[in-house]
Amino acid sequence: DVLSNAIDGIILMSPPDDSAFLAAFEAHGIPFVRTGLPADKETQATVDIDHVAAGYDATRHLSQLGHSRIAFIGPMVAGIVRLRYEGYANAMRLIDIDPLPAWNMEDTYMSAASYDVVLSRFRSMAPSHCTTATVCWNDECAFGVLRAMWDLGLRVPNMVSVIGIDDHPNASTQEPPLTTLRQQYEIYGRAVLDLLMAQIRGEPLLAPQFYLPAVLVKRSSTAPPPMLPAA
Repeated sequence: DVLSNAIDGIILMSPPDDSAFLAAFEAHGIPFVRTGLPADKETQATVDIDHVAAGYDATRHLSQLGHSRIAFIGPMVAGIVRLRYEGYANAMRLIDIDPLPAWNMEDTYMSAASYDVVLSRFRSMAPSHCTTATVCWNDECAFGVLRAMWDLGLRVPNMVSVIGIDDHPNASTQEPPLTTLRQQYEIYGRAVLDLLMAQIRGEPLLAPQFYLPAVLVKRSSTAPPPMLPAA
């Protein structure tokens, strides 16, 4: 087991806050850095994307193009998704529009789930209430949304805009290529190692947590909204 071996430190990928590993490492004084999820404890060394900022920036990109009927889609059981929705909601309030309730994907991350949700939503909406843009909690979600829009006869971005988050390796090969927000993995990895090595050297962590901004990657899935009937 890990505790019985001579290790200097460890990197933990997306551990839950109640993880037995976290408690054991803290009890034995083993340096660690957690990644992938925000930490509940402000003293735990953590590196992650700023999920609230990512949701905000994605929505802000759409609103600056002129969209106001913007939906958010994702599995709301997940903490990361709720944080990204919080950013979406903040950006909507900035333009004096109440955020829509999230289009929930239930407990799944698969693109098939977002496909089904979009088909159901658009088929039930009157034209005057159709959203003109969708913020997808991640790129795989956006892939399903793009397929659904195609099957509904809604051309992206001429009739509806779609934006993802994370810059999946397949984002640039979608039809159309997906506008998204890219995680800065090189900076991310460097921050993880810097935090871990500082602990191993016994240095105090003046700023133990780093939440890094994502970078907007403009491709072809977003554009100004079409002219729609007034609500």
